[in-house]
Amino acid sequence: MLYTRHKQQNHRFFPNSFAVMGYPVYLTVAIIVTAAVLAVFVQSAVFISESTDDHMIAQELHKIVTEAQNMYEYADEGTLVTVQLKLPDSLHFAVFGDMPKPGYGLPSDLIRSHENLSNHYYYVLNNGEMSMFHIPARFCGEDVNDIVLLRPGTLDLVLELKKYGERSYVQITSQ
Repeated sequence: MLYTRHKQQNHRFFPNSFAVMGYPVYLTVAIIVTAAVLAVFVQSAVFISESTDDHMIAQELHKIVTEAQNMYEYADEGTLVTVQLKLPDSLHFAVFGDMPKPGYGLPSDLIRSHENLSNHYYYVLNNGEMSMFHIPARFCGEDVNDIVLLRPGTLDLVLELKKYGERSYVQITSQ
């Protein structure tokens, strides 16, 4: 009698014996679905963080581009403008006045590879992502053939409109 009573209690909690057999399967499926949802959430959070840094870098570099465009089109030779940038640590480097060389590595020398590339600029993030742009304004460093290499941190840059030969350049130097 004691045995049947215990058996009746089991049936009260699990009236269908298939429910007892399926419970581990349902639990496993629930765990897998929860893990997948969490993985997607974490991945999207990382993507949003990287997108925010990329957007911040683009905004900071746009300060230089906007001033350079205005100087190139409207200013007189010798015009000076100071720009302060706060480049985040997610930036590996930025280059004004040249195109990237194969391998996306840090430029080994600061000499422009070709004169017609002086109106290009690009930046590379620490994760290897690269963005390239070009505008009508031409850039140079201390010399007309130099490129400008920027690294992360707070930078005070001086932009000066100079004429070399028949072409005007926006010279970028650090203060």
